[in-house]
This record gives sequence, C-alpha cells and structure tokens, in this order.
Amino acid sequence: MTEVADRASDAETYAREVRALTAAAAEYPGAIPLLLTFDTLPPRPPLPAPLRWQPAIAWLLGDELSRKPH
Repeated sequence: MTEVADRASDAETYAREVRALTAAAAEYPGAIPLLLTFDTLPPRPPLPAPLRWQPAIAWLLGDELSRKPH
C-alpha cells in the first residue's frame, strides 16, 4: 500500500499520512506501508515502524525497496 503526499513537512499532512498508513498496515500486514513524497530527505520526525518512506523520484525511476527497513 502506498500513500502519496507532495510534502510531509507540514505537521497536519504528516499526521494524516501516518494515520492512514498505520490503519492500512494493520489491515494488510503483508504489505509494505510506503509513503512517497517529493521531499529529498526523510520526514521528521521519523516514521514509526513499520512505515517506510521513499522519495517519489526514486520510486518513479524504479528503485526497489528491500522487504526489510534499513
């Protein structure tokens, strides 16, 4: 499952995306809960486990995430 946000630097956007991904991760435990943004740096504060982040450009270029977080 993937959530897409322009930027995650806004506190309200960050909270909304974390809520949505956390709920989806609970419903689909085998999926990778991934947040895509146009940011070039990971969101702050860091996403809670098991949520993952990837810059949208890396995703668009086909960079694959490992199944395990780094």
